[in-house]
Amino acid sequence: MQWITVPPALDLRSQEPCLSNKRHPPQPVQRMTTFAKSPPPFLHNGAIPLYAYGFRPWPIAMPLRTRMRKALWVGRHLYRRIHHRHNFGDYLSAELVRRIAIDPVAIVEERRPGKLLAIGSVLWALEDGDVVWGSGALNDKPMPPRSNVRCLAVRGPLTERVLVQQGSLRQEAIKPLYFDPAILIGHIYSELRHMRSIKNRTLVIPHYSDWHHLHEWRSHGLLSSDCEVVNPLDHPRSIARRIAMAGRVISSSLHGLIIAESLGIAAIPFKLTDNREPSFKYEDYYAGSGRSTPLFRNTLQSALDSEAPVGPKWDDAFLRRALASFPYPIRSSLAAKQAAL
Repeated sequence: MQWITVPPALDLRSQEPCLSNKRHPPQPVQRMTTFAKSPPPFLHNGAIPLYAYGFRPWPIAMPLRTRMRKALWVGRHLYRRIHHRHNFGDYLSAELVRRIAIDPVAIVEERRPGKLLAIGSVLWALEDGDVVWGSGALNDKPMPPRSNVRCLAVRGPLTERVLVQQGSLRQEAIKPLYFDPAILIGHIYSELRHMRSIKNRTLVIPHYSDWHHLHEWRSHGLLSSDCEVVNPLDHPRSIARRIAMAGRVISSSLHGLIIAESLGIAAIPFKLTDNREPSFKYEDYYAGSGRSTPLFRNTLQSALDSEAPVGPKWDDAFLRRALASFPYPIRSSLAAKQAAL
């Protein structure tokens, strides 16, 4: 085994490498490939080119006028950047890829060809030569066809159908796996597997567009010490820990449902009447996990009075295939877990 230094962790708030890397000191890393026979995609300046919704790349060389506009933009959004104001599902895409891959991660623009698309309904950003690993379509509307797309996994069969109709995925091609990479969160945050859930605790995870209903829920007495609400703009690790300690989860956020079910926590979906999120992505996820779409309650009160639908059946063999489908070399610690599954 050869001793090499892991590249500095990427600070996803500033899109610059962290100078402090106390969490990940130099450690022995063995470069191990996944089970996929195809070679890994090309790197972008030695890093994995990833598009993650909500993050903006910061090029090194830019004109003075552009630098001034960037500085003004940073000033307006400084508070958001410091205090991490990203939807946790979108943030998890970059966080999960960074923790799985040996190579560093570079956030790139949505129109860059040859990039990686992971967590999220981001196929609208699909370009020629892109690699799709667990992404989903936002709706069933047609998109421009793309060439040389490498599709390893999609969120579900509805997304696969959109890609076939688009012409970016041939019907005779190798069938992609159905899963959202968020189901692997227990692999990147190993402490989640050892947390004990509290049976009588209910955790509410609203979609970020539903956050304005918080005052209404409190005024109606729906929230208490046994029924807490989590801010969907918190860090995904913090949210995942609270999910792992809950007895059940009630969520209008898709990744709140996915993370809960991946940790074996009962998940009850709800969708408020004024929520304009398309039902397509929820139907796609449930179909991809081999289930029909359950009934979505339209109020928090009705969701609190409901029973959770039957959860997915992700066995160790499937999780091993999901991790092995990652298109780049993975960390040796994850490879060891993969072999132990």
